[in-house]
Amino acid sequence: MIRFRNVVKSYGPVRAVDGADLGIDPGELCVLIGPSGCGKSTLLRTVNRMVEPDSGEVLVDGRTVRAHPPEELRRRIGYVIQSVGLFPHMSVGDNVAVVPRLLGMEKAAISRRVGEMLELVGLAPSWAARWPRELSGGEAQRVGVARALAADPPILLMDEPFGSVDPLTRIRLQREFLAIQRHLHKTVLFVTHDVEEAIRLADRIAVMRTGRILRHAGPEEFVASDAESFVGEFLGLEYGVEILSRRSVREALDYAKSIREAPSPRAARTGDSPDPAAPAVRADASLKEALGLMASRRVECLSVLDESGRGIGTLRMEDVLGTWKACP
Repeated sequence: MIRFRNVVKSYGPVRAVDGADLGIDPGELCVLIGPSGCGKSTLLRTVNRMVEPDSGEVLVDGRTVRAHPPEELRRRIGYVIQSVGLFPHMSVGDNVAVVPRLLGMEKAAISRRVGEMLELVGLAPSWAARWPRELSGGEAQRVGVARALAADPPILLMDEPFGSVDPLTRIRLQREFLAIQRHLHKTVLFVTHDVEEAIRLADRIAVMRTGRILRHAGPEEFVASDAESFVGEFLGLEYGVEILSRRSVREALDYAKSIREAPSPRAARTGDSPDPAAPAVRADASLKEALGLMASRRVECLSVLDESGRGIGTLRMEDVLGTWKACP
C-alpha cells in the first residue's frame, strides 16, 4: 500500500531522512519510532506531500504520490496530529464534516457520516453541536480521529496523536483506536517516541536514527536479536516486560492447558482450578498487568476470572514465562 524507495530529505546540511526504504502492507499498522529529530515525522509527511523529498520515491498503491496534486492526495489520506488542529470557529460536527464536504457528499449523507464517526470513537452523535473549546484533551483527540476517518480513507497518518494527554487517557485512547483498527483495517503509519505505545499498537515497528531506518520487524522479533545494538539500547532493558502487554491472561491459560494435555510431569500443575486464596486477575488483562500484580502482592500465582466474575483457572509465573517463550 505504501512504499518508500531510497527517500532523501535534507534541510541545509542536515539529512532529516537519509535513504529510507520501507514497505507497509495494506491493513498494516506500522509504527515509526526513534529519538527526537531522527526523521520520523518528516518521513510520514512525505506520504501526503506536506514534505517533498529531494530524491527517491514515495508510492501509494504502486503509483508515485507526485502523480496527484497535493490537495487531492490529502483528501484521500487521513491525518491526525498531536495538537489535533480542530477549527475553533466550527462545531465538532462541522470539523468532522470538512473533508466529506470538500468531496461533494450530499448533506444528508454527511450528517449520517458525522454521527457514525462520533459513535465509532466513543462519542454520542449529540456531541456534533459542541465546540472545540468545550472538549477535554482526550475528547478532542477522539474528534480528530473521527475527522480523519470521515471520508473513509484507505490510509491514515498519525503523528504523535496521543502525546498531549495524561497517561490514563492515553492508554484508553490507544485501546479504543486499536479496536477501531481491528474493525476498519486501515493502512496506518504511526509516529511515536513512546516504546510502550509502539508495542501496544504496532503490527510492525520501524526504528529510526539520524534519518535512517535501522530495523523493521514485528514487535516480538526485537527482543533476542537487538540486545547489543543501538536498537536494543533505545528500546530499553524493560522491552521484554513491555512486550507482555501484547498477550492476555487468557492466552496464558490456553498455553497452560496445551501443556497440561501433553504428557509431562509438569502437566498436573498448570492451568488447574482457581485458587480462592490467590489475588484475582481478569482473563482479558494483559500478562504485563498480571506480572505487575504478582510483583505488588509478592505472589507467584493468580486466580483468573472471566467476564462474569467466575473463576476459570490459576495463572502461575511459569505460565507467563512459558507463554512468552512460545511467542512466534
